[in-house]
Amino acid sequence: MIGLSFALVAAAAPAPALTPQLQPLGFLVGHCWQGQVSPGRIDRHCFVALTDGSIRDRHVVVEGGKRVMGGESVYRWDGRLGAIAFSYRDTFGGHLGGTVQSRGNLLGFDGRYVASGGQRFRITSRWARIGDTAYRAEIRSAELPQVNGTTVYRRLD
Repeated sequence: MIGLSFALVAAAAPAPALTPQLQPLGFLVGHCWQGQVSPGRIDRHCFVALTDGSIRDRHVVVEGGKRVMGGESVYRWDGRLGAIAFSYRDTFGGHLGGTVQSRGNLLGFDGRYVASGGQRFRITSRWARIGDTAYRAEIRSAELPQVNGTTVYRRLD
């Protein structure tokens, strides 16, 4: 009974408040989003607000019913940079860090990826919000062309 009571209290607790500067990403929070990144390959992202006002995005890529990769991003306000900063770690040991700029319904990501072997690549992405239930993500890298592509993500709830 105590476990059930705790679960009910936790479920009724309000979601943590986002840092005001993260509001351009606010439409993503509390939802999972899914898109087909290539034939038979599905990418799912789930965004939550953290207690410090930042945002966590955990994602998994599934192909043929099997998980082929995943990772976690954290978005936070960096007052020193005057920008939203993000940090991403993938299941291969790579790391991507950079900043996000917002203009209307557009989000622009500019980052540097460091692969587990130490190779470094620049990656940019542009997300365009499509109402409340979808966004289009375009990823580009001259040095890592296999990541180039455009995916429409749809809200799952």
